Formats: sequence, C-alpha cells, structure tokens
Amino acid sequence: MPSPEWHFKRALIAEEYLKAMYSGVILSTTVMAPPKTGLSHFFIHDLMPCATQQGYIVAYVNLANPLVPAAAAMLMALDRLATSSNQASSSFGFLKGMFLSDKKKAPKGVDYYHSTLPGDEEYFQDDIAPLLALIDKKVNKALPKGPLLLIFDGAHALGRDAHALQFSEHLRDLLLAHRDQVFPLYGTCDLEAWRQTFQNKAAPLYSEGASVHTLPLLDDAFLQAVLDHHGLQISLDEARQAFAQLGGCPGIFANLVADWSSTHATGLLEYTARYSALQKPPTLLTAGAPCCS
Repeated sequence: MPSPEWHFKRALIAEEYLKAMYSGVILSTTVMAPPKTGLSHFFIHDLMPCATQQGYIVAYVNLANPLVPAAAAMLMALDRLATSSNQASSSFGFLKGMFLSDKKKAPKGVDYYHSTLPGDEEYFQDDIAPLLALIDKKVNKALPKGPLLLIFDGAHALGRDAHALQFSEHLRDLLLAHRDQVFPLYGTCDLEAWRQTFQNKAAPLYSEGASVHTLPLLDDAFLQAVLDHHGLQISLDEARQAFAQLGGCPGIFANLVADWSSTHATGLLEYTARYSALQKPPTLLTAGAPCCS
C-alpha cells in the first residue's frame, strides 16, 4: 500500500536542522521522532527541497526494509540524487498547499518511498565489495556538482546485521575522506538501537559529539489545517481527542478524516474509536511508508 498522501509544511524547522549539521563522523547529527509521526515526510518534502535550494546534492537513503541491504539502499539513493537542476521536476518541487489528497494532485517525479530502478537487482548480492566500490564511484561522480547531503532514514538500522556493519565501516571511511564535501544527517525512531550505532565506542559510526534533535510533533496547527482542508465545522478539542486515539499519527489521521468527511455516518470520535479499537488499522489507513513516516 502507498503511504498516505499528506503533507504539512515545516520549512523553518528544516532550515534550522541544516544549520546544525556537521560534516564527518566526529559530530554526527540525528533527527528523532516516534514511528509514523511524520519524520520521513519531513525529510522528503521539507528538508530535501531546503537543502537543494542551498546548493546541496541530496541522497535520501531509506533503510526501513530489512530485506534491502544497507549498501543496496545507498546505491539506489545515489541513483536518485536530487539536485537544484532537477528540483522543478522532482516530487517536492511545486507542492501546492499543505496536502496531497488525491492522485490527480500528486506531483510528478521521483517516488522516494517506493520506486525501484531496472538496475536494482545487481545491488542484491552477497559479496559487498563490488557494491562499496560502486558507491565510491557514484559519490566521486556526484561531488563535482556540489556538496553531498546523505539523509539516512532509519539510521538505527546501520548496525542491524553484519552487512550493515561492513557498510557502516565503509561509510565512515568515505566521510573521513570527503570531510568537507559529504554531510550525513541521520533519522531514527528507535533511540536504543541508535545508541548502539552512534554511542557505542566499538561501533563503526561511533561519534564523540553525536547529537539528537527531536522533531516537534504536529499539533493544533496541523489539526486545524486538516479540518479547514475538508471544510469541517468540528471543535479543535474533538480533533485533538481523535488524533490522540490514533496515536498522533498524522497520515492516518488525515486519511481517516477524509474518509469520515465523505460519509458522516457517525460522530468523528465514534468513527475514530471504531478503528483504534482494532488490533491494526484497516488497509485504507495503513501507512506503508519508509521508516518513521
């Protein structure tokens, strides 16, 4: 299932995170948010366009799928580099308004959540050495175009298995070799696993000054925008209760309100309770998003 088509602009926060970013591995910067509270959407729709506007080339590395090796995820990200020159045709170039509520409004360009490339199969092999060499080749080819920002969504997965650890060792060497040209930014929704990856002195990506910035959760401004988008006369307090019942997951909330507003079969809270009482959300509301969407 595709991820919910919602977006709430947080451009100012994106600018602040870019200012707090460091090169190399000694001072690594991580953005943290609970699962399904909008971190992946923030990276793709806010941070990436902000970075390209400031001259960065951006690679979004999705580490959510445990079946996709870390090196393969990196290679696929490098194949989809976002630059200021192609921003106009990318998936975040001309977002109109706050939400993408139907397929007709979905912008054309790269699908950073689900797209695959014809060459992806060659990235799934047991021998990681050729993949690491190919990563170096692609990075060296990209660097003359500008500084490279690597966004690792689900960075806690960089220590999940032997392959990931080997990739992390190579990543450390790459960051050291290109200290002033390659900038890593990490995202996580699992702080315990993140600590094992970045605060464990034996880990390849151990960072002496590792810092974590918590992404502010969406609040009343988001809820009011959802209600206004559908022209609903519902109290903000009722929206807060429904949002809380859904675990504060903006994509699920936006889709539920859209579904409810088209039926009005019952009250919003009653409608929400019907879903939240289930052990898992119905397929209509399930986010098959990257990692911490």
